[in-house]
Amino acid sequence: MGEIIFFILFSIPALFGLAELLHYLKVYIISPKVASTKYLIVFLGDNSPCKQLALAGEEYFWRGRKYAYNIIAVDCGISDDDYLVCRSFCDKNNFIFCSYNELGEYLEVISGKL
Repeated sequence: MGEIIFFILFSIPALFGLAELLHYLKVYIISPKVASTKYLIVFLGDNSPCKQLALAGEEYFWRGRKYAYNIIAVDCGISDDDYLVCRSFCDKNNFIFCSYNELGEYLEVISGKL
């Protein structure tokens, strides 16, 4: 019985470690060495904008900077509570947060960098 518990307690973290190792190999060794020049634009509406932004952040984390250079979250009329949560999430993760009126200005600045 003790061997089974020992196996369970140490095999699960070992599998997570193996998954992280494969992720490292994929992102840093197999992917091209040049960072992506693409931006991921997430339009946040009134259909669970926090979940949309969290999903985009997870994709950005797992795929690395080769997936997208940065994320632009566009406020398309979200509630005040969602605005505060999404704004703090973007500030914490260094994502760009703007309204749909400001999106054109950001795209002009970004196109000058490319």
